[in-house]
Amino acid sequence: MTVNQTFRGRVDILTLGTFLIEKFVGLTDPGNTIPLIDYTVSLGEKLVALQITASCRLESKIIIKVNDVVIGTGRTGPGELNYKYMFEPFMELLENDNITIECLASAWRPQTDIEAFLQARLITL
Repeated sequence: MTVNQTFRGRVDILTLGTFLIEKFVGLTDPGNTIPLIDYTVSLGEKLVALQITASCRLESKIIIKVNDVVIGTGRTGPGELNYKYMFEPFMELLENDNITIECLASAWRPQTDIEAFLQARLITL
């Protein structure tokens, strides 16, 4: 399969491949960082990351890492339940690359529910 590249290196959204949604639904651990999604690209595959969405009713910090390097952070809370990170341009993750989404919930708040979604295209090489 071919991936169309523009002059900016952006991956075309019409890329063929399997639409992948990784999700986490669970509870926060106030004052501690917990992994929500931890995805490693398998051999012979390539992942084109499109967006990440996280929802939590109380204050929390969402941390996005690729190969242990922080590429984005955001906050959720009563005023803004949803955090959305759009990859622009879309990010290509190659074999053995890892993407991790973590949550650090505020220590002074009670445990609450949280959910996170990674939306991507998985391309077999």
